[in-house]
Amino acid sequence: MTSIPDEVVFGADDRGEVVARMRRMAVDRDGWVNIEPVLPEGVEPPRQGLLGFMGARGPEALLATWVPGKRRGDDIEPTTVGLQHSAGTRVLVRLAESGLPVPEHWRVTQDHRARGVVAMVDDDADVEEVLAWLVEAARRVATTPLTGRWRATFYSQRA
Repeated sequence: MTSIPDEVVFGADDRGEVVARMRRMAVDRDGWVNIEPVLPEGVEPPRQGLLGFMGARGPEALLATWVPGKRRGDDIEPTTVGLQHSAGTRVLVRLAESGLPVPEHWRVTQDHRARGVVAMVDDDADVEEVLAWLVEAARRVATTPLTGRWRATFYSQRA
């Protein structure tokens, strides 16, 4: 059962609450966080058309995710991050060329024009650095105007 999601709006200078919640989630191994831009007044969020799944690009809506690895008996699954975007192909190459490479110890499992980017993150990775990378990567691939504010939506499997 998933609980009701909780949202926190933040910017580059006020990430503290989001980071603290992510750290708790990493310890609890529960839930996930979706991070999306707060759009300027009057800008409608992009919508995926009925046949958009057949297109060459990914969904128009920009969305980053962070999922702490779940406990499965004595094992712990890897923590993962994702970036859904409509920036086309070779996003990670373009990010690296612009000075934002994937952190050294992350293992990229997907960089696809329609399905986005997925990477496994070291369990001891600092969530503040992970969040900073995700937000900056999302900012650089955005195809809609941005405000500099972001919405983190926290989900929990616990009721």
